[in-house]
Amino acid sequence: MEPSDVKWFSRSESNRDKSLTVFITELENGVVLVVSDKGPRLGTIALGLPSPVVKTQIDTSSMPIVFGIKNDLLTRAIAERVAHYCQKIVITSTFLSDSSPEMAQRSLKFAEESIREYFTKKETSRNE
Repeated sequence: MEPSDVKWFSRSESNRDKSLTVFITELENGVVLVVSDKGPRLGTIALGLPSPVVKTQIDTSSMPIVFGIKNDLLTRAIAERVAHYCQKIVITSTFLSDSSPEMAQRSLKFAEESIREYFTKKETSRNE
């Protein structure tokens, strides 16, 4: 994989004047995912590791890294789910100015939809 092969996929949505954007890039052995409501910013970071044994249930681990604790549970949940989905190491960052439970739930759903869309587009372009 050459540095020029690393490309960012982005997806945005707006809801009641609160926009969310996700940025995704895939490396040979992992995925970097950034979820933000203020554009491309780093926030709380978690590392998700897929379980090599069981692929039918979410059995991943995550390790919070020191960049903030504001959205630590949400960031860990996203990292674990994405690691399970793509079976790769995942570095996730979330920067959300609104830390309400509704925004956390919306962000988790949005991240899951975005990662599915990313891998679907990747698979479709590979088959063409």
